[in-house]
Amino acid sequence: MQTEFIAEPIVSIDEKLLGVELLTRFNSSEGRSHHPEYVISSWDLDKKRLFLYEQCVIIASKQKWLERNNLFCTLNIDQQMAFLVRHDHTLIKAFEAMPFIKLELSEHFPGLDKGLKSPLLKSLSQGVNGLWLDDLGAGNANIVSLMEGYFEVVKVDRCFFNEQVQKPTFNQLIASIKKHCDKIIIEGIEDRERMGILREVGVWGLQGYLFKSVPFKNVDLLL
Repeated sequence: MQTEFIAEPIVSIDEKLLGVELLTRFNSSEGRSHHPEYVISSWDLDKKRLFLYEQCVIIASKQKWLERNNLFCTLNIDQQMAFLVRHDHTLIKAFEAMPFIKLELSEHFPGLDKGLKSPLLKSLSQGVNGLWLDDLGAGNANIVSLMEGYFEVVKVDRCFFNEQVQKPTFNQLIASIKKHCDKIIIEGIEDRERMGILREVGVWGLQGYLFKSVPFKNVDLLL
């Protein structure tokens, strides 16, 4: 299976680059793509460890460029990967050396409902790499995790956004999220149709097909 690392841009409401998300594409020798979440979830702890090492090397190759331009780079991690981030000495050093890396946790991350009573979440929140909540509204929305205030950024799920933006309560929804986390990214932006309302409610960032991704090795082409 071939692995390709992609830099997906995250931009401000004025479409200025804020940072990137490091995504991975897995393609079979026949050219068929495989969903990253399913591929990674099938790995054991050691394979996930090696994958994190590889991701750190990839990001470190562009560290000077990211730091010079005051940009972040986000990574999606599952529970086992989160454990490694906080307990593997090589990874601890790597992440501490790159505080611009932000860690994205999905709504399905175990223990979100426990907030900082979860030892793993508490440990992650005390690290130098900020925690982001990914895909808010995808099915396991958890306001408790937001209320504890340890997420720097909340990313709103594309389908949830498309459903809610048409409702008269959309402004109140965004306002209620911002009470606990003032930086909101809307995922799945495909056109500029709703830029006006997003600017009006004070959305911080945008992500989606409208903003073209590049191979991570070419991330500097985004500026």
